[in-house]
Amino acid sequence: EKCRGQYLFADDLKVDGLLFGRPLFAGIPHARIISIDVSKAIDIPGVVKIFTADDVPGLNASGMAVADWPVFVSTEVMFPGDVIAFVVASSIESAEKGLSAISVTYEELDPVITIEEAERRGWIQNHIDYSYGDIDKVRKDDSLIVIKDSFETSFVEHGYLEPESVLCQMDGDVLVVNTPTQAPFEHRDQLSRILNVDKEKIRIKVTPLGGGFGGKGDLTIQPLAAIATMELKRPVKVTLKRNESMMMSTKKHPYHMEYEAGFSPFGELVYIDAILKSNAGPYSALTPRVLDQSCIFAVGPYRTKAGRVSGTAYITNTAVSSAMRGFGINQVSFAMESIMDIASKRLGMDSFSIRRKNIFRLGDETFTGEKLTSSVSAYETLQICEKEMDRIREKYQKYNSNADHVIGFGISSCFKNVGAGKGRVDNAGARIVREKNGMFTLFVSGVDMGQGFRTAMVQIAAEILNVSSDSIKVLNGDTVLTLRHGSAVGERQTLISGKAVEIVSLMMLEKIKIAGESDYLECEYYHEAPKTYSLCDIEAKRTVPPEEYRNYPSYTYGTYGVAIDLDLKTGKVKVLDVIAVNDAGFVINPNIVAGQLEGSCSMGIGYALSEKYITGSNGPVTKTYSSLGIPRITSVPVYHLILIENPESNGPMGAKGMSEIGTIPVTGAIANAIYDAAGIRIHKVPATPDYILSLLERSDVND
Repeated sequence: EKCRGQYLFADDLKVDGLLFGRPLFAGIPHARIISIDVSKAIDIPGVVKIFTADDVPGLNASGMAVADWPVFVSTEVMFPGDVIAFVVASSIESAEKGLSAISVTYEELDPVITIEEAERRGWIQNHIDYSYGDIDKVRKDDSLIVIKDSFETSFVEHGYLEPESVLCQMDGDVLVVNTPTQAPFEHRDQLSRILNVDKEKIRIKVTPLGGGFGGKGDLTIQPLAAIATMELKRPVKVTLKRNESMMMSTKKHPYHMEYEAGFSPFGELVYIDAILKSNAGPYSALTPRVLDQSCIFAVGPYRTKAGRVSGTAYITNTAVSSAMRGFGINQVSFAMESIMDIASKRLGMDSFSIRRKNIFRLGDETFTGEKLTSSVSAYETLQICEKEMDRIREKYQKYNSNADHVIGFGISSCFKNVGAGKGRVDNAGARIVREKNGMFTLFVSGVDMGQGFRTAMVQIAAEILNVSSDSIKVLNGDTVLTLRHGSAVGERQTLISGKAVEIVSLMMLEKIKIAGESDYLECEYYHEAPKTYSLCDIEAKRTVPPEEYRNYPSYTYGTYGVAIDLDLKTGKVKVLDVIAVNDAGFVINPNIVAGQLEGSCSMGIGYALSEKYITGSNGPVTKTYSSLGIPRITSVPVYHLILIENPESNGPMGAKGMSEIGTIPVTGAIANAIYDAAGIRIHKVPATPDYILSLLERSDVND
């Protein structure tokens, strides 16, 4: 269907009597609203109605963690993507004319753009303090090699090809919301509060996602169309323009990180003391959970005797920060893997040896106090990567370089949660029907964002039932047809939804053995992963038995190596080869896994070298897709993907999720490779050519 152009995305949908909506954005970072005058706009031919905050029937706010993101702002603008009004008309052209006729009077206020400004004003959104062991005691050891350094990351736009889009329509007294979302049930719950109707009166039908990466988990324009449709009793469609999408949509959090690490003379990590500061933007979105995750993974996949982390998220008038591939791990991994590289140089050890001293093995305890009891392959990924790196080094021994080009090699290890965890219920369900003709229909909780989720679910069922994949039709992404499930985030869908499919397929297999060949059969199963706990749940740390305490249902592990070419004249870095060694649990579909790893690695390369969303005191500076710095297909390196199968008992056939992990270690590996090539330490990403040239020009550059 995709190849034929028959796969209908939200903006492709057409229904009779369709109206078109256009939002009026504030376009400025911070202001007090004096007045909103729609009198001229309502007289524009074709304009049906103009909605403002007064037209919200229920709660005028959405939010995955805290409901503080206004559907419409009426008193104070907090960022350029705030919506002031919503014009509904018989055509897009009429809606556009209506927009231009609305008059808004503002008193502009000084915006808070940086973390430093927010800190001075005390604009704090969330704060976490956590300690492990007795850090004050262990840091008294005079023999320790102490490393202190700071690191920064930037806003990053998700860059999905499909902008936000929604078509709402009434089916009797039920509102049907057709939209590309990663969180259909969460969206239904929030819309019920906004519309002041029962959840059963709202049906979310997930249209195909033209990319998500975490950016289609928060509500944006859906409430606008929903409010209009409920009142007008006519279908309403809204699709954002690219510049509007970039202004309104959520971003990856910028971080400022200060690390202090103590190592023994033999290379053992003794303690970590980290201060994490993130730019949350104006509203909460998923910032509290992202910050929690950053703190959990602040030490990476390494043992330590003691540690402390202080995490603070600050409110600014920039962009709303929320979920994006890696979900708070990317930032701290870049910092921690740089610290490991610095330590190896100080101690006269190679990059693999220092990690071998410290990396997780089965039975180790994480920084949060969780004991790792199954499917732990961090050490194995390190060993395999080392052998592959030796081969890559040999490959470039005779590299045709000149005085302006140098080759560098770098590595990075990581571990990544599988499942949302942190106290959230990781749930999913599956229902399977066998018709009398022997064909099956699988109703499965989950969302396909182009990653092959539906294919993997069919494969699991077909394998267990011993039937052809062609005999199974799959339906998903519908709050009426499927059992409730959490957002499609956290590499959770194969682990959680896949487990539901595995068990319901086994149930069906038993029924088939008993029933006749032409009988109609039906099975249903609802699955919940083992209970998890957030870092802030102090009571759990005190009362939960050690063997039951966990932050996530499972983890996946990886070690990545890169070879780069650095042009000393231009400062441009070209990634030549990427070795990606990952613990996959069990590989259901090698092609899907390869596609996910190559895509997420490329995203990690962009994060390291080129991608940045810039917003300033006058609003967005980055306004076009081409200016985001997203890597092009022509810059993709040679990928060497190696998968370890160490089955996870909580996963279907032992499988884990693999959609995000590649974004995490490749960034730190590139930063370390730049140091290897030219002796300059990357302290902020993206490491653009200008930034690299500025480091090369400094005479005092060192660790």
